[in-house]
Amino acid sequence: MTEKKEENKINPLVLSLLILTIIFYLASTIFFFIFGDILINFYNIDPKTETLNLYAILSILSFINFIFSFVLLGKSKIGFWGLVFTSLIGSYYIYRISFWYSLIPIIIVALIYTFLQIKYNEKTAWQILK
Repeated sequence: MTEKKEENKINPLVLSLLILTIIFYLASTIFFFIFGDILINFYNIDPKTETLNLYAILSILSFINFIFSFVLLGKSKIGFWGLVFTSLIGSYYIYRISFWYSLIPIIIVALIYTFLQIKYNEKTAWQILK
């Protein structure tokens, strides 16, 4: 039984990256929720457009990514695919602000996928996910 537990252990490097993503998404949720109005003024966004709710949408998407990060930490592939889906939606909305900022969610998902491919105890973390 102990050997089976050892086989299904996730690489500590992957584990630390997932913890960092959880912290990042929690921080971005709070940031977009609290500082959304300030950012609207900073980027000179016209309040009459639909982007007035942009930061509320980004805050909700960040919170959903926060939840999917926990699901991924619980060894479920649904967490990864949820991160991919919500990150693509978030990139679309962030693109309205800046092209370069819109790459951040895509880079995070690419990093997570890359780290999931690292072998540990003869298995990748991707193979361990259910």
